[in-house]
Amino acid sequence: MAGEIQLNSTTFATESGGTITVSNVDSATNRQNLGLEIGVDVQSFDADTTKNDVANTFTANQIISVTDNTNAALRVTQLGTGNALVVEDSANPDSTPFVIDASGKVGIGTSPSYGRQLDIAFSSNSGPAIVGNDTTPQNGNTFFEFRNNGTFCGSITSNGSTTTVYNEGSDYRLKTNTQPMTGATERLKALNPINFEWISTGERVDGFLAHEVQAIVPEAVTGEKDAVNEDGSINPQGIDKSKLVPLLTAALQEAITLIESQQSQIDALTARIEVLETT
Repeated sequence: MAGEIQLNSTTFATESGGTITVSNVDSATNRQNLGLEIGVDVQSFDADTTKNDVANTFTANQIISVTDNTNAALRVTQLGTGNALVVEDSANPDSTPFVIDASGKVGIGTSPSYGRQLDIAFSSNSGPAIVGNDTTPQNGNTFFEFRNNGTFCGSITSNGSTTTVYNEGSDYRLKTNTQPMTGATERLKALNPINFEWISTGERVDGFLAHEVQAIVPEAVTGEKDAVNEDGSINPQGIDKSKLVPLLTAALQEAITLIESQQSQIDALTARIEVLETT
């Protein structure tokens, strides 16, 4: 059964196959009356109303609110050659808005010319902030910068060529009450480097057991031994081996000091022997 429903100057035409065609929506007034006005540059709206399992609810300041419990709630399909999605402020157009181009590359505040390139800041009182693709840091290019409540924690940078550097906050102005490390050799001897096999891949590698390292260098390990998730699956510990470098350095320095002391004793004994042999 076919027919037409007209609202103001907009016509809804139904066809025998169940398809509804919406026409005469070029007028801004008509689009606003239908709730289709999403900006002054909208020129047309094609609606496929054969789907009836999508619920739309709107609250203050929302332009689009689509809920679908079984399928994609919102799908944008590019049938031409331009960008698939552009989001910008029409009152103050951005030179580089949020863009998803035709190949799926994402750019936020920058052209999406190198994969999924980001230039965005996230702030949270409960977690780190991330800033990507900042081209003006203390040196080189900063791809990611990590902050906690505004305090610098680390970054991933490049020297402008192929070298990538993973940095943690280490400025002396971030630290206080510094003192020399002591007993590093004994702590190093307590570490238990092992060769093991990964259960998931069968690959044999050298490394450590996280809970053993945690007892010696606790800042190198995250998580707790034998922790599990709510469903009973393991909540594994992690290890940052770079945190072992200070201990290794201090232990090596202690060994060098001992070697130098022993070498001095050897030199002195050698000199005494040479004197005795010539008398």
